[in-house]
Amino acid sequence: MAILCKDAAKTLVENNKDLEIVCPLFQNTDVIVKKNEHIKKIAIQQSKFFHEEYLLSIYPESLIIQTNRTALAYAYESKQVDAVFIDIAKSGGLEGIREYPDLGDTFVLVAVKGYKDSSDFKAFAKVYNEAVDILNEDVAKRNSHIARYTDLKEVDGETWKVKLLKIKK
Repeated sequence: MAILCKDAAKTLVENNKDLEIVCPLFQNTDVIVKKNEHIKKIAIQQSKFFHEEYLLSIYPESLIIQTNRTALAYAYESKQVDAVFIDIAKSGGLEGIREYPDLGDTFVLVAVKGYKDSSDFKAFAKVYNEAVDILNEDVAKRNSHIARYTDLKEVDGETWKVKLLKIKK
């Protein structure tokens, strides 16, 4: 099993017929961080085609620059670009105006075909769904995990559009 962005997952299953996308797990995991409203250049992670489509629809005059995921923050902080479209977990140290687009499914679960019918997968799904319930209901617990595993500070309901989805049976 693997959790991948939807574009990477699509490419993977197209190139390996033994794999399938089982279900979406996360929605809206990306944020646009921008210096101001006048954006000439926006950096996105390579091969994030749904990012490029979205940005062209709202910033049609902007140049979209694809770069390595690890170079996004540097490109923004060194003023090579006016904005970045970045995974929310990697955005905490960036100063600027934040825009939280509603993009729908952003990360999916990929597994070998047929694995979702196994007892091992059903046990995993049960534990995973219990964790999703806790994190969706207990904001303090969710915020403590966010602070522990990301560079984000505590987040509030106004900006936290990430949705943790349960695995459907």
